[in-house]
Amino acid sequence: MKIEFPKDFLWGTATSSCQIEGSQNIDGKVDTVWDKLSRDGKILRNENPFIACDHYHKYKEDVALLKELGVNHYRFSVCWARIITDINGTVNQKGIEFYSNLVDELLANGITPYVTLFHWDYPQYLADAFGGMVSREIVPHFKLYCDTIIKALGDRVVNWMTINEPIASSYFAYYKDAFIAPAIKSDNKSAANSIHNILMCHGVAVKSVRENARPDAKVGIVFNPVVRYPIEEQKQIFELIENLWEMDNGYFMDPIYYGKYPTRTFRGLPDCTPDIMPGDMELINQKTDFLGLNVYFGYVVEPDAACFESCSVYIKPSDRILDTIPQTPDAFYYTIKYLYDHYPINDLIITESGSAWRGEDQDYQVNDDYRIDYMKMHLKSIKKAMDEGYKVSGFTYWSLMDNFEWNCGYEWKYGLIYIDKDLNRIPKKSFYWYKELIEKGWFEE
Repeated sequence: MKIEFPKDFLWGTATSSCQIEGSQNIDGKVDTVWDKLSRDGKILRNENPFIACDHYHKYKEDVALLKELGVNHYRFSVCWARIITDINGTVNQKGIEFYSNLVDELLANGITPYVTLFHWDYPQYLADAFGGMVSREIVPHFKLYCDTIIKALGDRVVNWMTINEPIASSYFAYYKDAFIAPAIKSDNKSAANSIHNILMCHGVAVKSVRENARPDAKVGIVFNPVVRYPIEEQKQIFELIENLWEMDNGYFMDPIYYGKYPTRTFRGLPDCTPDIMPGDMELINQKTDFLGLNVYFGYVVEPDAACFESCSVYIKPSDRILDTIPQTPDAFYYTIKYLYDHYPINDLIITESGSAWRGEDQDYQVNDDYRIDYMKMHLKSIKKAMDEGYKVSGFTYWSLMDNFEWNCGYEWKYGLIYIDKDLNRIPKKSFYWYKELIEKGWFEE
């Protein structure tokens, strides 16, 4: 059976600054919260992002690989700590120059840049000064950073993404088992405030794009919902999923699209609401042009009330080392439907989905039929939703290359390109499968 996509469908791949750039404190860059967490020995096997894939020096080689792959868009993030280097707002022109050169190189090769303004890595000096995202003082600092980089790139970049996965750098960074940098264990109230503050950062970023980028610029947020889908389509199961969505995802989505928090409090912080000041919700409730959707796997919900408590996503770091990402392709179909049926979304683009497999053996990693199977199943699920009339503009595979996977160091490998110990780039079997898919626009199931 042929699974075929529209001719104008966008095919891409993604990375983030902390995970691939390396070049620790070169050309004016200062420490990020992930640099500090690494130095504190909080990363698997005491690994760190200080060299990573050395994309900072090898970006032209990486863009050449993107061109060979045939993608028409590439999602990358800017490192805040390369742009604003101290709490007084000092601008680092060398950092701006790097991203400006990267944008020019992409455009020269016919690749559209999609720029993520915040992908988990902010300057350590902000965590030192007031705890980072847990304080609303973060918002004016984020505005200065956004204004600076958007003015610098906004004449060429059309597509902007404000925050990647807001739950990560808020709740997962501050709740009692915090493991995302800066990993500051806090009380429930502080954790709730971190969610509110990161949503306000989204609001100021949208306003900055409107004010500083070109007139045709588009902006959205990247969301990673807790995905639950029914084992069978029964009313009882859908009602359960609805309740769980509001408690796990509505706390992030409702303020953006409706300007208010849901009636149920966030399930991770029971009976706790953030400190809301006049004008906050209006700031968060900015009109966006699209939603970026990150989905890797989901949880099957059965017609059993016990699932209300047992279907938990709050996984401790020790539980995060798996052999692979579970393959649950129906998660995409039901999530796309749910989002369009419940929120006024103009457009949706898949901004991350991918398969991580552990192991250092190069032959095992490069001959990755398992990753091809993962993409086939999940793309089929996306196409099923599209065939029912739900708009999906494109698919962005995570990730272009194996990289620093946060707390898991270099254990998990998501890439289409293998990085060996000498930082050589070796395209995998999945790279060439994806290249063929992009060229043809279809694949055989």
